[in-house]
Amino acid sequence: MRSKRSTRTGRRPDRRAATALVVWATLFATAAQADGITLTARPRLLVGDRPAWRVTGLAPRAEVVVETYRSAAKPVQSGTQWSTVHPLFHAQARFWADGTGSLDLDRAVPIDGTYSGADPRGLLWSGVVVDARTDVPADLRPAQDGEVQVLVRAQDRIVARARVTLVTHVDGVQATRVDTPALTGVFAAPAQARGAPVVILLHGSEGGTFEDAEAEASLYASQGFAAFALIYFSWPYAHVPNAPQGFSHLPLERIDAARAWLAQRPEADTGRLALVGGSKGAEYALAASTVYPWVRAVVACVPSSLVWGGFGAPAGAKGESFTLRDRPLAYVPYGDYGPVARGEITSAERHRRDRAAAAPAVVEAAMIPVERSAADMLLISGGRDAVWPSDAMSAELMARLGRRGPVGGRAPLAEWLSYPDAGHYLCGTGTSPVRFQEADEGARGGGLVNADGRDPGAAWERTLGFLRRAL
Repeated sequence: MRSKRSTRTGRRPDRRAATALVVWATLFATAAQADGITLTARPRLLVGDRPAWRVTGLAPRAEVVVETYRSAAKPVQSGTQWSTVHPLFHAQARFWADGTGSLDLDRAVPIDGTYSGADPRGLLWSGVVVDARTDVPADLRPAQDGEVQVLVRAQDRIVARARVTLVTHVDGVQATRVDTPALTGVFAAPAQARGAPVVILLHGSEGGTFEDAEAEASLYASQGFAAFALIYFSWPYAHVPNAPQGFSHLPLERIDAARAWLAQRPEADTGRLALVGGSKGAEYALAASTVYPWVRAVVACVPSSLVWGGFGAPAGAKGESFTLRDRPLAYVPYGDYGPVARGEITSAERHRRDRAAAAPAVVEAAMIPVERSAADMLLISGGRDAVWPSDAMSAELMARLGRRGPVGGRAPLAEWLSYPDAGHYLCGTGTSPVRFQEADEGARGGGLVNADGRDPGAAWERTLGFLRRAL
C-alpha cells in the first residue's frame, strides 16, 4: 500500500473522547479443549472488526493448522432473473506456535494456506468453495449464513474449536426505513444516541436495496455514527419504486434532502457530516462536496476524477448522470459497452477510450472541481482496478486538492490510500469471501485475490479512523 498525506495547519482537537461511541461488551468465549489447548474467540463478531482469535497451551514451536467453515449468500443471474445460492467455504492456514506455545491469529504469518502474510481476517475471506461432492461432517457445517466454525488441528486431530457468528450490527442499534418520492433509504443510530456525527452512505452502480441499506447503515451505527444509507437510484428488480430506476438525471439535491431530514433527528449532529461513497457513489459524493459547504468530510472509495454519463435510463431519458437545479452536470459520455460484455476489453479500458475520444474541452468541463470543496478527503484506490482506472483518477484528484488554500483558518486534509495489487472491490470490511470460484486470480474487479481479500479490511480500519478524526 502507498499512503500519501498532505499536511494541514490549525488541526481541530480530537473529538473521539466526546463522541458517544457504542461500547460492545461481548465477552470472550473459551472453546472446547484437548490436551490443555484453548482457542479463545468472541461468540459474536461485528463484521470488519479484528477477530482477535488466540490459541494457547500448544507445545513451544509446535506446528498447528487453523481452519474455518462458513457459508455465504451469492447472487446468481440467469438471463434477467436473479437467485441466491449459499456455497460452503473452507479456509485454512498452517502456523508455528511461538516460544510460549501461543498463536495470535491477528499477527501470525502462515507457513502456507489459503492466504499469505499476516492478516487478521484471512481465515474469514480466503475460503475456497467446497465441491458439493466433498464429504464434510455435519458438525463442521455452519447452520446458517453468518456462522463460522473455527477449528484448530494439531497432529491431525481437532484439539480446539469455536463457533462464531458474524453480525452486521450490535445490540441496541435502531434502524428506520424512509420511503418517499423525495427521499429513500435507511437511517440507523445507536440507542439513546444524541448528537452523534453523521455519515450519508452512497452505494455504487449496483443500485440500492432496503436490505443492503439497512445492513450498511446499521454497521456504521454500531461504530457510533448516525448513518443514513441513501438509495439514490435502484434497479427495477430491487422493488424500490420511490427511487429513480436508472443511473440518469439524478439530482444532487437528494443529498441536501437527506441532510434536512437528519437535522430533525435528535440522534444526529448535522454540523458534523460526512459523505461516504464507493465507485459511482464516490463520484456522487465528490461532486456534492463541491456544491454543499456543510460537508465536513468525504471518503471516496475507488473514485472517479470526472463525471461520466448516465446509463440504464428509460427510453428517451437524458444521458447525464447528475443534475443540479434540474440542469445536467457536464459529463463524458460512454461508448459502446459491447466489447466489454464480450470480454474483448475491460471496463477500465472502455473508460480510457471514451475519455480519449472526447474533446479536451468536454473532459475539462466534466472534471470534478474538488479544489472548491472545504471537506477533508480520504481517497482509496486499487492499482489493478479493471472497472475504471481509480488509481490514476485518484492521482488527478490529489493534484487538484493540492491547489486548495486554508479554509476558515485551517488547511483541509487530503489523504490517498493506494493498494497496488487490489482491484475495484475495495469498499468492504474484509470479512466477505472473495473466492466464489476456486480460481486463485479471478477477474472480479481486476485485483489479485490476496489483495482483494486483505486490503478491504485495512481500508475499513483507516476509514473509521479518518472519520473519527474529521468529525
